[in-house]
Amino acid sequence: MEKFNENRGISIKESIKLFFEINIWLIIYGIPFTILAIYFKEHGLEVTYESIEQLGEIVAYIFIIKKIYKRFKSQENFRFKIKYKPTLKEGIFVIIATIAYIFVYDNTLGILLQKIPEADWVKNAFIEIESEPLLLQFSSLCLIAPIFEEIICRGIILEQLNKRCGATKAILISSLFFGIMHFNLHQGVNAFFIGVVMGVIYVKTDPLLLTILLHFVNNLYCLIAQYIPYLDQIESNFSVVRLICGVILLFLVYRFFNNSKIDLDRKLNLEA
Repeated sequence: MEKFNENRGISIKESIKLFFEINIWLIIYGIPFTILAIYFKEHGLEVTYESIEQLGEIVAYIFIIKKIYKRFKSQENFRFKIKYKPTLKEGIFVIIATIAYIFVYDNTLGILLQKIPEADWVKNAFIEIESEPLLLQFSSLCLIAPIFEEIICRGIILEQLNKRCGATKAILISSLFFGIMHFNLHQGVNAFFIGVVMGVIYVKTDPLLLTILLHFVNNLYCLIAQYIPYLDQIESNFSVVRLICGVILLFLVYRFFNNSKIDLDRKLNLEA
């Protein structure tokens, strides 16, 4: 076990500052593209508007990640954990973890949160997203979000917090930020808990690609559920069988990743 080093990584206070900086940068970098997108929308070019909006999001993320990377690279030997290629078995267990999490969440907190009405602006936002062409929905939910949000939340914030504060605090804080990034209660709670699952997998195995895969599978399920009423119905109905199956599967997934061999260069401190 390595000792915490106050000269490495970031503190909780620094992570909060970094989180707010990221969101401010997202707004600033996205302004020119938003203006351009509105211009196209006013001229009746809806598809172009949505495409420009997504392009702006991608450009903003790239600039932000590059900016943060340069900052940490100048301070220490910082790198993104993307060189390690996960095994097929690890990929399968990540998919199982996603399904298991959905089973557990939908039959616990998901059921409870259904009793809390969503704000009108949230409903309208979902209606607007669902009205977009399927390809744009897929690229936004299943490509842009998993890749860039994982790089920021797990690859940067969790990674840097872990060096200074330990894995437990790093997982919880990065998951909290991940939840806040969704800007509404229902998605935020879900994002926090699935963020914990992704955080545990990240610190147990090292590769960022596994959390990107989990994020991708979860969002793909949400996208498919929009078009299959049956999936939406089972989410609304409590099932003891699905809950028990989900708990058992999550336990098996945890055991698998807990016993996984990790890169010797990566020594995780789980004594937060």
